[in-house]
Amino acid sequence: VIAGTGAGQVRSNGRFIAAYNYTGIQTNITNAVNNILQALPANSEFEYDTNMNGIQYPVNVNVFASVAGGSGSGMLIDVLSLINAALSNLALNYNLYPWLFLPEVFRAMSTGPAMANVLYNTYGALNCLDYIQQLDVDKTPVDFNHTVIKDKLFNYAYVINNLNRAGISFDRLDDLADVVAKCAFLPANKMGDELQSPFDNIV
Repeated sequence: VIAGTGAGQVRSNGRFIAAYNYTGIQTNITNAVNNILQALPANSEFEYDTNMNGIQYPVNVNVFASVAGGSGSGMLIDVLSLINAALSNLALNYNLYPWLFLPEVFRAMSTGPAMANVLYNTYGALNCLDYIQQLDVDKTPVDFNHTVIKDKLFNYAYVINNLNRAGISFDRLDDLADVVAKCAFLPANKMGDELQSPFDNIV
């Protein structure tokens, strides 16, 4: 971390931080995945619903990030790649969905020098993600020295600004985060089957 302020709103700093701390990030992600997949206690009142009619449910992994700042937009590619590697090593059937906060969220809540790079950072992050998603990585792997991307980074991404369908602007990140958390949770289980869902038009 540069002077305790993350990447300092500079995307290239975020890329450097990810490369420099690659091993530690990889270890943390692997540990997190292993902790989530631990068996439930024998006396638990819950149980894992892992299959329906003999079909195994995929594990849905949601990654929440801002592509406006230096750290989030700079490290996103590396983090998604490492999550893919950790899940692939466990031979899991999984879907990976990044939820990406756009610069409007922050520009509506703050002004001044801290907002100077948010549009540039967002463009850089989305441009790189799109390039990798469109690439035939089986024939042309993307080599970042510390990691080689051989597959698509994610199934599809949600991009989020600060307006709802009624045109109401969110002016507090906490309120917006609450809405996004509900959107991510509801389609992840049977409660989402009878509701309007982004999956209806994609999957």
